[in-house]
Amino acid sequence: MVAVVTAPVDMPMVSASSHKVVTAFVFWSSQLSSLVVWSRPIRSLMVFTPVVIATALGAGFAPTAPGTFGSAVGLLLWWALPASPSVQAVVIVLLFVVGSWSGSQAERHFGKSDPGQVVIDEVLGQMMTMWMNPVAGWTGALLGFGLFRLMDIVKPWPARQLEALHGGAPGR
Repeated sequence: MVAVVTAPVDMPMVSASSHKVVTAFVFWSSQLSSLVVWSRPIRSLMVFTPVVIATALGAGFAPTAPGTFGSAVGLLLWWALPASPSVQAVVIVLLFVVGSWSGSQAERHFGKSDPGQVVIDEVLGQMMTMWMNPVAGWTGALLGFGLFRLMDIVKPWPARQLEALHGGAPGR
């Protein structure tokens, strides 16, 4: 079960004594009940913003299958948008640009290449899967979701070879 809660926390990025309300995701399982905000302290808004974007508003902090949670965010975003291919195309381009930037910044924050918490690529991939596909309601959408997750996990040719390429957004 996933629940969204707010909790007051001390945020040194604002000031040493101030308290702000932060939205956090609570992930429950039979062995684990934890409040996950981020795995390393975030000391500035210039780091906080790209980490929030790259983790799809925290979905990437899911203790298991963060990519699936990121894809679910993409599916919900697709559902929330108008059924216009041009509107969806604009959102896809914006996600690509903002996701490339935020993913690079989040890699620096987490200190490794392609950290599991960065799921903006799954959001984008799910949006591209649903874009201009004539799906029949939620049955078709869930089928598209399942097929995208399967292809993302299996990574058929040439996806696996492309993933091995160095680089990404400029400035990395």
